[in-house]
Amino acid sequence: VTGVQTCALPIVCLRDCLLEAEKRGAHVLATNADTPPIRKLYEEHFSVQNVTRASVIAAGPDRRGITSELIITSW
Repeated sequence: VTGVQTCALPIVCLRDCLLEAEKRGAHVLATNADTPPIRKLYEEHFSVQNVTRASVIAAGPDRRGITSELIITSW
């Protein structure tokens, strides 16, 4: 990143940093929860693929299980 960046939402800052890295020639790979706002934030600029995974770090065992995750790439 070329300078100090201030964003209202950290997830927007992350997306912007990934875009800057891609512009400099980096191959970008990130993951995030599959929610409509996250999907919308990334799908205009990156390739977005949905996968499922086991959630093993939730606070309580009743909240653990299969969850939907996004793999976000620049290729």
